[in-house]
Amino acid sequence: MWRTPTTRKRWDEPAETDTGTIALERAVGAVEYRGVRFGYGDAAVALERVDLVVPAGHTVALVGRSGSGKSTLVSLLPRIYEITEGEILLDGIDVRELRLADLRRQIAFVGQDVILFDDTIAGNIAYGALSRYSRADVERAAEASLHEVYKDRSSMFRQHSFAQALEIY
Repeated sequence: MWRTPTTRKRWDEPAETDTGTIALERAVGAVEYRGVRFGYGDAAVALERVDLVVPAGHTVALVGRSGSGKSTLVSLLPRIYEITEGEILLDGIDVRELRLADLRRQIAFVGQDVILFDDTIAGNIAYGALSRYSRADVERAAEASLHEVYKDRSSMFRQHSFAQALEIY
């Protein structure tokens, strides 16, 4: 999904522009939202004056009713959406200053909906970073979750998931 800094968020939206110049190999993990405001286009403001500090190594649960902004708040950290005011810091660095690819490589996200990319099963397991993992790494991940479904491991490197996923489940 985030293979290059110019990926599209949706097919009908313009490609993202990566204006970040700071490289980040490995984050410590401290996250801070300072006075964050966000709204979807011309719609009403979705988040107003959000202040949140999450020290490195801590876990936070966002709880609230449907539509209260939990997913939106989380989507701002990897810059899926751009804030309209305030700043979001990762280890004290404004995320807008970090290169998108470096920023997004630091984040693991478990969303509300299952998402499969139009890629091989192996590509989906590696979540867009197949070139960084060995075949053995991907097979171990498949073994942990897809063992009963994909006994023929070699097929996960050939088959595309979008169509076959419907057949699997």
